[in-house]
Amino acid sequence: PLMTTSTGDVVTDADGKAITASKEFTPETSSGSVDVEATFDSTTLTSVTCFEQCKLDGSIVAKHEDITDTDQTVTYPRIGTTAVDKADGDHTVDGTSTSVTVIDTVSYDGLKPGVTYVVTGTLMDQATGEAVEIDGKPVTGTATFTPDKSSGSVEVAFNFDATKVAGKTLVAFEDVSTGDTKVATHADITDSAQTVTVTT
Repeated sequence: PLMTTSTGDVVTDADGKAITASKEFTPETSSGSVDVEATFDSTTLTSVTCFEQCKLDGSIVAKHEDITDTDQTVTYPRIGTTAVDKADGDHTVDGTSTSVTVIDTVSYDGLKPGVTYVVTGTLMDQATGEAVEIDGKPVTGTATFTPDKSSGSVEVAFNFDATKVAGKTLVAFEDVSTGDTKVATHADITDSAQTVTVTT
């Protein structure tokens, strides 16, 4: 079964059933390995640890049940963001300015210390749900960072001509990746914390 790493409780699905997986196999040698796959909704999870049992004719012949074993633990990173006008720290941007900067502070939890990550942000038009484009290009920002702890924050800057988007409400969407692997996303078009309004 899957166990919640922080509490040692069995992870359950929406119906309250334990999330488990099994595979029957016949070994050709006394040593080897076998893959067991479990499919489940991980959106509310932060970290799970797999407990395994090997049975022969219904009796347990081997097991590995160590909640502290990092090799059998999977962590699900989480991020949250807060976007503000760099000039004064509020959620309103001067729509008459040709050069503004919005700072999005991306808070993270569950990242691996010492690993290099890239956070990539895109400003979205709240009214349409589409990426904001200025002169045919989306408004984006990136930051590369290597955390020394699993939790922390990093800032992403968006620099743009506010006169081109005057009157719009903009929402910062962020992705965190390492290499080619996306590990976390925050993309809530209704989140007021990651929203700035451009005046007319």
